[in-house]
Amino acid sequence: MFASKKALLFLANGSEETEVVVPIDVLRRAGIKVTVASIEGSRDALKCAQDTVIVPDISISEVSTDDVYDVVIVPGGEKGAAAMAKNPAVGNLLQQHYSKGKLVAAICAGPLVFQAHKIGIKNATVTAYPECQKELKTDYNIVDQPVHHCELKTNDGEQHMLTSQGPGTAFAFALKIVEILDGSSKMTKKALVFIANGSEEIEAVTTIDVLRRAEIEVDVVSIEKSGHDAVKCSRNVRVLPDKSLDDIKNTQYDCVVIPGGNDGSKAMANSSEVGQILTKHYQDGKIVAAICAGPRALLSHKIGVDHKHTITCYPSVRKEFTDGEPYKLDNPDNPVCHSRHTGKGDTEEKEHHLVTSQGPGTTMVFALKLIELLKGKDEATKVKDGLLV
Repeated sequence: MFASKKALLFLANGSEETEVVVPIDVLRRAGIKVTVASIEGSRDALKCAQDTVIVPDISISEVSTDDVYDVVIVPGGEKGAAAMAKNPAVGNLLQQHYSKGKLVAAICAGPLVFQAHKIGIKNATVTAYPECQKELKTDYNIVDQPVHHCELKTNDGEQHMLTSQGPGTAFAFALKIVEILDGSSKMTKKALVFIANGSEEIEAVTTIDVLRRAEIEVDVVSIEKSGHDAVKCSRNVRVLPDKSLDDIKNTQYDCVVIPGGNDGSKAMANSSEVGQILTKHYQDGKIVAAICAGPRALLSHKIGVDHKHTITCYPSVRKEFTDGEPYKLDNPDNPVCHSRHTGKGDTEEKEHHLVTSQGPGTTMVFALKLIELLKGKDEATKVKDGLLV
């Protein structure tokens, strides 16, 4: 499966040996060809941070600029990372691969090497060893996660950066590399569910629950200024978000969900940040979904207004829409409406999707429809049967 995939891992005196050996082992078990390149100028054995001695496969001088790897990996270790940060050959190879859309990956103190060589600065979101995060904050958005995959869309295509926190996260880091190299069709699907003070708790929490049962990675994101504090939903259930709006800058999702709730949906309709995220994902052909009063945010932010989509919503909210302008209103007997339009994205023809639903009682079928679109009918049926729907 991975016979054609190649990885380059840098090694220096002072590299953290666990962060070196675990990725090598895991990637080679997957059939990926891993080349360990010493940055020290020879093929001599190198002493790692805890005195383990490792022999590289080649010297970095033997890596040709014509060689293209699917992933370039930077391990941590304070001394080793500092040496890589000063090494121009390391910087050239990182820049070369990152600019070509190849995956660059760093763990522990490794993201400091990215920073030194200006990889993704000012745009990317990273994680790292806690003591390194303060220094990284000057050039990156920081998230406190064991592993973080940052995908950036540019005029030249997609760029991918993977970061991780330390020795204890090395297995998760290596497995994520394998997952990414396995191709987008098998990668974990990601969904964003917005929450705000006044969001409808059944619609928010049930959607989160059902999507996670399908092993979809769900980020619950508060739109409030105090983005990491619990929000109070419409019936006073308090929900703690996973992230704030600042935490998800430049993060790409497969699906973005707007729950209802009168006050919560109005806040989302008035949020420029929510509007930017909805617009970007809709234009990129990702699924944009809203339930109950949530479609008012679609209208406020003009999502798909040129494409004559058909939508549904909570019955009392229908009066906020004029049938046919800009949306057609679906038969009120239909609990969920999936409307698609084929049109131009940023660079190519894409399908644009809106999924809408009516209210708390239709949330499960709404979430199951999202699973069907993201992972197929078989997965949706499996989750449905487990829920006894």
